Amino acid sequence: MTKPRRDEIGVYLAKHLPNVAELLMSFLEESLKLDPVLQEQLIIKFFCCIDAWFVFVGQEHVKSIEPILRTVFSYLKNPDCTNEVHEKASDALVKMVIHCEGHAFADLQVAIMNEILTLEPAYENALLAEDFEKLMNFARIFSEQGNSVLEYLIHDQVDDQIVKLILKCTGHFDFDVAATTFTFWYNFSEVVFKRSNSKFAPHLNLLLTTLTRHCQLESDSEEIVDEKSDQYDYRFQISELVREIIPCCDWVQFLKSIDMVNNLKSYTQWNDVEMNLFMIYCIVCDKNFVYQNENKNDVLPEIVNFVLQFSSKSPPPHVQVLATSCDLLAELNEWVNENSAFLNPVITYLLSIISTSFQVAPKLAARSCLALKAVIKSLKANIELDAIRTLFVNLEGVYIKIDDVSVDLSVSLMACLTAIVSNANFSKYDEQEFFVERIINLCLKKIGELKAVEGNQKKWEKVIDNIYAIFKDFQPNEKTLKSEKIHTLLLTQIWPFLQQSITHFCSIESQAIEHCSRCVRHIVRSMKPSYLLHPIVNHIVPLYQQYPNNSPLLYIGSVLVSEFGHENDPSLSGGLILMLNVS
Repeated sequence: MTKPRRDEIGVYLAKHLPNVAELLMSFLEESLKLDPVLQEQLIIKFFCCIDAWFVFVGQEHVKSIEPILRTVFSYLKNPDCTNEVHEKASDALVKMVIHCEGHAFADLQVAIMNEILTLEPAYENALLAEDFEKLMNFARIFSEQGNSVLEYLIHDQVDDQIVKLILKCTGHFDFDVAATTFTFWYNFSEVVFKRSNSKFAPHLNLLLTTLTRHCQLESDSEEIVDEKSDQYDYRFQISELVREIIPCCDWVQFLKSIDMVNNLKSYTQWNDVEMNLFMIYCIVCDKNFVYQNENKNDVLPEIVNFVLQFSSKSPPPHVQVLATSCDLLAELNEWVNENSAFLNPVITYLLSIISTSFQVAPKLAARSCLALKAVIKSLKANIELDAIRTLFVNLEGVYIKIDDVSVDLSVSLMACLTAIVSNANFSKYDEQEFFVERIINLCLKKIGELKAVEGNQKKWEKVIDNIYAIFKDFQPNEKTLKSEKIHTLLLTQIWPFLQQSITHFCSIESQAIEHCSRCVRHIVRSMKPSYLLHPIVNHIVPLYQQYPNNSPLLYIGSVLVSEFGHENDPSLSGGLILMLNVS
């Protein structure tokens, strides 16, 4: 159907909307005379029908739809209204709120908002009855109404009562009810930030406090939060929202207003400590606004000192508290380096977690490795070579003791070792080549422990990831870049293993082939091994002809073009043309 025809039909239906509204109301009145079951079915159809017709409402129809709107609100306020009817009435009201905003029906918009504000007692009744479905409906109604009047809120043309109602919903203990309001808070924070408006600071501070409570874990939880769990998903959503809120408020003032540091010291339950540390972590994730705050040192030193004292506690804190402390220090890596008094204590703290937990809590050790890597990568101060050697040897010792490469710890350790040798303080020494060779040999030992691909696919993929971790962020100095020893290892050990992996995993369409392609990319980009050009081309072209749907092979070809296209090598151009023809 063409647009002119659709518009023509829309005009026709809008013209007859008053008649339809009158007919629907009479239909509803007649339905009240029927038995309850049939009556409910007809009421649901009534709301579905008006939901569809609301899109044709114009300014001239306000009087016609007033009886329908009164009916909608009467059902929403009725505590005996069934959940099915309540949901359909909510759908219709939300449709009308959105329609009013889109068509600038100011008078009708104000009238609907005033009526929505009278739904607060109905929300409280649903809260007492623990009727989560109705609470979800009210949260959706309040949030949509808030979205529709954002500009009026900012300019004080609308009372902030709607924001307080939305805050009530956000504060509900059921996360699904709270999450229904998140879209509003995203939009709200964006508008507040653009206007640099500080008058909403109390609302945002209360929001952050509310979100902190939603981060609390069960006190009987014994493990680190599983990345596949609902709780992890909830906390991720909260983290994303906090990053949007922080630019709109003074985070230091917020932490002071709730007396965060003293509260952390006074908590007796581990999950109380952890939820607050997690909120601080969420706040500092937005580094730009964290470091712009001139008063950051009013709170950060005390917070970091609080974390560092975990190492001397007996018994040690809960494993999740330690994991969150590692995440927090990882985000504060630049601040730690700028405040050199904290640098060695933080490195010592993270190393102690790795050394004591790699066997009993490998996930915790992996988190600590990633935090240590972040601190090392941003290292600015000059550090004695002996100190760097000691750190490297300690981590190397842990890596050697890992007997199961299926855990993520081996990859995290490898990445940490690479960060050490790539740091500017280390790479300026001639010893970089020596230590890189040691890292590669650690990985080759893991390769040697693999007896066969079959039955060991996860371990096989993890070894590939170990190689990837070596070269992903590796920054070789000139000596290392020309090292005959390292290039010999690449040609005679690393590439043959990757070649074997590519051949095997191509046939079973495993994600491991993607891991192999990442390895090749970073080896090529970091070490510039032009001698691998022919072997790689000669290997991937026939495979791609056999498996043309295997895009990682094509990706490897694009990497070769990016790095070696200037060499005008006929084998490269010819091979790529063959791959193109297959595509």
